Amino acid sequence: MPKWSNLECQFQGLLICGALSRKLEHEVYRNKELDSKLADDVSAGLAQMYIQEKNYDEAYTKLREAILKSDVKEEKMRWIFMLGQIQEILGNKYEASAHFKKVVMMNPANYDLLFTAQLKRALNFDIYMEDSEVVYRELDKMLKDDKNIDLKDQIYYVMALIALEEENYELAEEYLTLSVETSVSNDDQKGLSFTKHAEIAFKFKAYVEAQSYYDSAFVFLKPTHEKYPEVEIRKESLTELVKNINTIETQDSLQRLSNMSLARQTQIIEDYIEFLKDEEERIAREKEMAELNNQLAAESEALGGGPNVGGSKGWYFYNSGVRASGMSTFKRRWGSRELEDNWRQKNKTAEMVAAGGGDNNDSASVSAGPGEFSPVGKEKYDVNFYLNQIPKDSADIAVSNQMILEAYVALGKIYYEKLNDPNEATKAYDKSMSLFPGNEFEPRTLYSLYRIYINEFQEEQAEVVKTKLLSTYPKSVYAILVGGAVEQEDKDEDYLLAEELYRNCYVQYEKGNYRSALSAITSAKKKLKTNPLLPKFNLLTALCHGKQQKKSQMEKELQGVITDFPGSQEAVLAQTLLDQIGGADATKAIMSKSKYKSDVKGKHRFMVLSPAVGSNMNSVRNQVADFNKKFHKFEKLQVKNSFLDAKNQILMVTNLADDIAAVKYLKSFKQDEKLMSSLPAQSTLIILSEENFKIFYAEKNLQDYLEFYTAVYKL
Repeated sequence: MPKWSNLECQFQGLLICGALSRKLEHEVYRNKELDSKLADDVSAGLAQMYIQEKNYDEAYTKLREAILKSDVKEEKMRWIFMLGQIQEILGNKYEASAHFKKVVMMNPANYDLLFTAQLKRALNFDIYMEDSEVVYRELDKMLKDDKNIDLKDQIYYVMALIALEEENYELAEEYLTLSVETSVSNDDQKGLSFTKHAEIAFKFKAYVEAQSYYDSAFVFLKPTHEKYPEVEIRKESLTELVKNINTIETQDSLQRLSNMSLARQTQIIEDYIEFLKDEEERIAREKEMAELNNQLAAESEALGGGPNVGGSKGWYFYNSGVRASGMSTFKRRWGSRELEDNWRQKNKTAEMVAAGGGDNNDSASVSAGPGEFSPVGKEKYDVNFYLNQIPKDSADIAVSNQMILEAYVALGKIYYEKLNDPNEATKAYDKSMSLFPGNEFEPRTLYSLYRIYINEFQEEQAEVVKTKLLSTYPKSVYAILVGGAVEQEDKDEDYLLAEELYRNCYVQYEKGNYRSALSAITSAKKKLKTNPLLPKFNLLTALCHGKQQKKSQMEKELQGVITDFPGSQEAVLAQTLLDQIGGADATKAIMSKSKYKSDVKGKHRFMVLSPAVGSNMNSVRNQVADFNKKFHKFEKLQVKNSFLDAKNQILMVTNLADDIAAVKYLKSFKQDEKLMSSLPAQSTLIILSEENFKIFYAEKNLQDYLEFYTAVYKL
């Protein structure tokens, strides 16, 4: 039993509690005996303290000290692993990967540490500095290791992330599918794989497919998971979208069925019922097999393993590899749901496909959404139930058409306001007017299109829509919102009431009773079913907040007036006020519209973009490296060059501390005449935050970034 001094005992206790202070650090360094015994632990303890303070540079330095002072292999491996984690946090993927690789090379006895280091080494693969084939080979080797049978889902997930780094979306989707299929009990990993699947589908605007993946991700992720809120929001928005898509497809199919003979309708429905029965039988079998597999696996584990546990051959139910690949398709792919009608069809959409031949007027593919064509109980096998859904006369067709119209209008709103997809929103709105010209929603639809075109800087199209709105519906509230004049004789009861209520609110504002004015505005909005003066009410709300010194609320209301009522007099005044108070001016409008992150305080990169042909970037890279050694030698900057695409190549300087350091570097670079003269003609110099670099590299649209860059950095 070692004998420790009081001070040494104090240090050991503080190290255990993680409460080491800088003052005690100096005490150790003054005591040579203690320094020789505890120096490595003290450095590691201080590193932990710096990590908690998010002072990663100091933490990194202290960990390196601890590693140099320690002779214990296990401690060194753990601290080297922490060095990798710090570099990962700082966005230095290449450096992080090198540290994790070093841990792997040390062959830790703790398999969890070895496996995690292997995965993190691959996860931090840098596409600019390494060959992805090397990383894939390492991961393939891990897949073949029997110890990783229950961990294959994580390995495939990392392989998918590497494929995404290289923009190989098809390969990424293959690996994500394998990740889900090989998942045994890690619900969070399964949820992450479904989420990444959904994000890919969403990126390519495959919204129906994305909804299915988000729905499955929602089933598996725990509510405490950091991805859960985002998944929940996307799931809800896309579920609403898919519901309207199903409505359109269902009603369209039912109308086509209505043109067929009763015999043909009956045949299609009977074929569908047979298909439904076959699906339910298959699902029941798979669910039964999954439950049996899980039961036998649990018994095997309780007994310490059955024949050939972990092996590649042997009795099916005890074979880990076969058991993992033979898990129920139902649970594996779609979550722990109850067996219910039409579970497997996307968004519970039933498709009835006519069998056999026939011309275009005698065949149909019928889709149905929730509540429309999803019977329960005995009804799902009842031919008459389905026949009763088919329109019988012009009145039924009119009801069906109304459902289609409302669904298209709803789609336009969802696409624009919830999914930020103006192109799809425009298509939906245009479809509602082309299918049903002069419909009851047309004034609102024209106004919605006007808003989209204005906010997307498509002034010519906005003017066309505005002209149609003013000429076709001059007395509508939407015509007023785009600046249409209202004659006294044209003012209806709603307009006259709105004027009276607005005057009462404005009187309170002029008297300085701002709280009373805000209360009166809220009350007026509740009384007005249709509010032709809504821009005025909202602008007055902003002015009241301004008088109460609530600047942020005022800016929010003013920005809302600009966004919701583009082109109106109130929007022009709101923009003027924003410019005067230094709030959300044109710069803010660009930033709010841009896909790039407006928070640019973190790590940065400097980048030179040059034409791919006729540019000797290797020579430029060497000159930039010399420049860095001469003028920035203490900043640990790194220089890399690569191709951005077939037409452009890039040279990057990474590890710039923040936006201020990046701006300083850019200015010093431009001031070096010799360096600037070495650059290829038509070169572009920019700086980017690490987060924005990921977006830029994925989009590869320089013009979009330059608009954001000019507004944010003002260079």
